[in-house]
Amino acid sequence: MGAIPGLPKVYLHNPVLAPEPGGESFMNWWYKAERGELDPFVLVIEGSIPNESIKTEGYWAALGTDPATGQPIPTTEWIDRLAPKAWAVVAAGTCATYGGIHAMQGNPTGAMGLADYRPVKLLSVQIRSTAPQMPC
Repeated sequence: MGAIPGLPKVYLHNPVLAPEPGGESFMNWWYKAERGELDPFVLVIEGSIPNESIKTEGYWAALGTDPATGQPIPTTEWIDRLAPKAWAVVAAGTCATYGGIHAMQGNPTGAMGLADYRPVKLLSVQIRSTAPQMPC
């Protein structure tokens, strides 16, 4: 948010970590990105992607409500809406990248990684911390 001089401002829009409360003010940023009013922006996916189109049991993950239908907007629909407009799409972690344990055969959510849901040219970057590492 501009607290560190010389670095660009980073606005975080995450339902758990965002400083503003949830609800309409939180969702406005998602709709602005969809309409092309945020440029550039980076879409960061964290967690496996439940694909409702291959599992008919219902919505497994959604964010916001579609004003036209009154129905929740599934994660996959947000990815479809925002990925083509994003400067970059980042899959953060094993679950977002490969689906993690949620993507095991027989999972009831249709969970998968970003590359399985939306095949794209991938650039893999490993970020190493200079902090002392703790054993698992």
